[in-house]
Amino acid sequence: LSGTSMATPHVAAAFSLAQQFEYEESGTYLPTTYVKEIFQNSGILISNWKRIDTDNALMLLDNRAPNIFLASPQSINYSKNITLSLNYSVSDIFLDTSFYNLNNNVNITLTDNITLSLDSGKYLLNLYSNDSNGNINSSSVYFEINGLSVTLNSPADNTNDIDGFVEFNCSISSFVEVANLSLY
Repeated sequence: LSGTSMATPHVAAAFSLAQQFEYEESGTYLPTTYVKEIFQNSGILISNWKRIDTDNALMLLDNRAPNIFLASPQSINYSKNITLSLNYSVSDIFLDTSFYNLNNNVNITLTDNITLSLDSGKYLLNLYSNDSNGNINSSSVYFEINGLSVTLNSPADNTNDIDGFVEFNCSISSFVEVANLSLY
């Protein structure tokens, strides 16, 4: 078999893929003439004919940015002695790159979830992902790493009280001004 007999199933399958892709992207179907135009613009020239390239065709249809889910860090105050993970997931059929920055500084490329080593302070984490078609999405989170450190100096653990009078001694260090300390 050769010629149009072989091309028909290939074109029909590519047409179905393009329609399904567009439906997943936008919830609508494309006019037949537009699909034909996409195939002609994205095809690979062989002699005097263009062969359909479904990857290129779908890329021309792609106008949706990657989906980003940022699980950690969260928008909370973290204690000073914590291992903080940048835990995220990204999905896109043509996913290209994911990268982040802290406090709008230098972008750092990501290949997987990472552990952040940060000092006490306030942070803005910006996470970005783009696809091969230039669609980009972002997610941001503000969080704080609390520099508060409290040490109970006395009484020592398992100390027995005989006279009903217990004196507490503690020390505190913080990167912000501390107004008071309450023991519970």
